Amino acid sequence: MRRGRGAGADGPHRRARSRLEPRGATFAAAIVTSCTVSALRGQLGPACNAVALAGCIPMVPGAFFGEALLGFFALTAPHPGNAVEIFVSAAEHIIRVIFTLAAIGAGLAIPAQLLRNQDF
Repeated sequence: MRRGRGAGADGPHRRARSRLEPRGATFAAAIVTSCTVSALRGQLGPACNAVALAGCIPMVPGAFFGEALLGFFALTAPHPGNAVEIFVSAAEHIIRVIFTLAAIGAGLAIPAQLLRNQDF
């Protein structure tokens, strides 16, 4: 019996995700950065905190934050057009930024706590 490629061939629930979500990837990258800095703690000395933080700066979603700010500024106009749509879009972008920053913070803090790195 030959099986096709449609949704019914493997069942509706068989959808493998091969990529991490952006916040998951940011979290994983922050953990790798923190573990690498913790492993190089002896060579880096007191600069290990600065190196870990500098390694995470490119992960901050500036475009999403900019979109959120522009949306909130658009709401301050005397008569905004689609106020609800603008607010929802801006809120989605700011929530994305908050969760990404939380993932970076957790990714930096968790390895430091697990590895008992008191200098970090």
